[in-house]
Amino acid sequence: MPVDATTMAIITAVGGTGVTVGGALLKYVRSLHNSTVAQLQKQNDKLERRTSECEEDRKTLHGRLNDQSERITNISQQLGRLEGKLTRDDK
Repeated sequence: MPVDATTMAIITAVGGTGVTVGGALLKYVRSLHNSTVAQLQKQNDKLERRTSECEEDRKTLHGRLNDQSERITNISQQLGRLEGKLTRDDK
C-alpha cells in the first residue's frame, strides 16, 4: 500500500512529537533522579553526623555512670566502716 504525502507528514509529525516528548520525559526523570539522590545523600550525611554525636553522648554518659558507680561504692564502703565502728562502740 503506497503512502501519500499527507500520511507521511502525519507519521513524521507524530514521530517528531514522540521524540520530543520522550526527550523531555527522559530529562525530567534524570532531573528527578538526581534531586532524589542529592536529598538522600544529604539525609544520609545528617544521619551520620547524628550517629557520631549519639556515640559521643553514649561514651560521655557511660563515663559519668562509671564515675557515679565509683562514688556510690566509696560511700557504701565508708558507711560499712562507720556501721562497723558503731557496732563495736555499742558493745
